[in-house]
Amino acid sequence: MQYLVPYPNKDNQHLGFPLPEAYKKMKHVSEKKKRMGVLWGKEDKYFQEHKELIKELTMYSEVHAFCSCPSLASLGVQVHGIEAHDKWLELVASAKYIIGFGNPIVGPSIMEAIAVGTTYLDAQYSRAEKVGNGARYKSQHPAALAYGKPYAHPVRLDNVKEVTELVESILEEPAHEGIVDKSYTKEEYQHTFDTLIACQDFCI
Repeated sequence: MQYLVPYPNKDNQHLGFPLPEAYKKMKHVSEKKKRMGVLWGKEDKYFQEHKELIKELTMYSEVHAFCSCPSLASLGVQVHGIEAHDKWLELVASAKYIIGFGNPIVGPSIMEAIAVGTTYLDAQYSRAEKVGNGARYKSQHPAALAYGKPYAHPVRLDNVKEVTELVESILEEPAHEGIVDKSYTKEEYQHTFDTLIACQDFCI
């Protein structure tokens, strides 16, 4: 059995998905990026093992998080709670980088971050992580990492020196424009969907 999947996958049919078009309204924000980073994650448990790294990151830039994680405030992080999508995206568009902490796996938020020119730091796993559909991932978001530099960089979260040196270099680099693969546009998604419906024999 094959599944229609949002990201390229050797075992299934890549359908893609349409990014919310709010990113198109953020160009004026992303052109004036601040010395700032965003932590990607909604639950406190994702950050607990990396307090040293998070504390170090606050030494280089402002660090923000959108989650219900009061413990992050004691590390110097500006915690916003769960906010509306547009507010989240505006802050991400203002940041130079966004760093994943291992979960959520392959969430769509990172594609939006890359679309507004924010560099993604992709957490690498020491062993492959299995998700609900049985797929195994060697990093938090392989599809985003496939964009390559300057859009995405692999990082080992347990190597604080490596991560902070990378963050320092990103903060000093000039801002770059965002990028969106055509499979994450509304037009291409509709075209792919229509083609699948027309050409494949779906059992209902």
